[in-house]
Amino acid sequence: MTAPTLQSPSVVLRSITENVRRTDLEQLRTHNPMYDATIEQIDGRRIRVGQHWLADFASCNFLGFDLEPPIIDPRVIPTCM
Repeated sequence: MTAPTLQSPSVVLRSITENVRRTDLEQLRTHNPMYDATIEQIDGRRIRVGQHWLADFASCNFLGFDLEPPIIDPRVIPTCM
């Protein structure tokens, strides 16, 4: 009979951390209704998922200029120039 192989504490800790992470992600996937939600309608900063209207915080444009007409339509000339 051979003696069991001992692993270093860092290897054991890494394995435990990966298992916890995997469990957390699986729980998020199975219990969060927004995990794979389909956006059915967009109205400015609001999105509709199913029958629910939600605020869209996913914009990477923190100033909100992407909804301004001069920025949406490049043919519009700003009056402040």
